[in-house]
Amino acid sequence: MNHINKKIIINYAMLNKSTMNSDFSNLVSNGPTDIPGFEKEISKQIASMSQMVESAQDIEELIVAALKRRCNDRKTVMHAHLRLKHGANEEACTMTRTELAQLAEMVASKGAANAIFKRLANFCMRIAGLRNRIERIRQCSPVMKLNDIEGIYDTSNHRLLAAYAKNEETMRERHTQNHRELDSIMQTLFLDSEIHPELTENDLTALEAQCEHIAERGCSVQELRRLKIMEALLEEERFNSLMKKIGLMKKLDA
Repeated sequence: MNHINKKIIINYAMLNKSTMNSDFSNLVSNGPTDIPGFEKEISKQIASMSQMVESAQDIEELIVAALKRRCNDRKTVMHAHLRLKHGANEEACTMTRTELAQLAEMVASKGAANAIFKRLANFCMRIAGLRNRIERIRQCSPVMKLNDIEGIYDTSNHRLLAAYAKNEETMRERHTQNHRELDSIMQTLFLDSEIHPELTENDLTALEAQCEHIAERGCSVQELRRLKIMEALLEEERFNSLMKKIGLMKKLDA
C-alpha cells in the first residue's frame, strides 16, 4: 500500500466521524478522470452538505489525495491551474505558445502539482463554506410584528413604539435586499447545481467579502438596535409598575 492510499484511508476514517450527510467515498474510489469530471462529482458532495463540519481541513486533504490519485498527469494539472485562474471555459482562455511553454515548465517543476491540487481543493471547500454561510445568513432572526410588542409591553410611550416600528420596517427592507443579493451570489457560485464554470479564485475572494458585508448589514446593526429599544420598553414597563405600586401605597396610608 503506497503513501497516498494510506493517507486516503486515514482521512476517510476521520471524515466518517465528522460529516453529517455527505459521503466522499466515491470521490476517492472512482477511476481516473479529468478536472471537469472531478468537479461534477465534488459539486454533488457540496450540495449534499447540510452544514460545514469541524474537520473541513480533513476533507480538503482528502480531496487533494483523490486528485493525486485520479488526475495525476501533466495535462490535467495544467487544466486545474487554468481552471482556477480563468474558469472552466477553455474558449475564454487564450494563451500564446510562449505562455503555454512557461505553464508546462511550471507544472513540471517539483511540488507544483501538489500545490495546484491544494489550491483546487481549497477552492472547493471555500465554495462549500460560502454556501453554508449564505444559508446561515438567510436564517437570521425573523422580524417581529408591532402588535407582538404591544402585547408584551403595556406602554403608552409612542416614541419608543414608533422607533421600534421604523426599525422593523428597515429590517424587512434589508432582509428582502439581502435575499436578492444572496441569491445573486448563489447564481455566481453554481449553475444547474454544479460549480459555475466561470467562477475563479479571484471571484471567490470578492464573493466572500460581499457575503460578510451582507451579514453585517443585515443582522448585527439592526438587531442590536431592536434589543436596545426592547430594553428601553422593559425599563419603562418596570418604572410604570413601580409608580403604580407607590400610588397604591400612598392611597393605603391616606
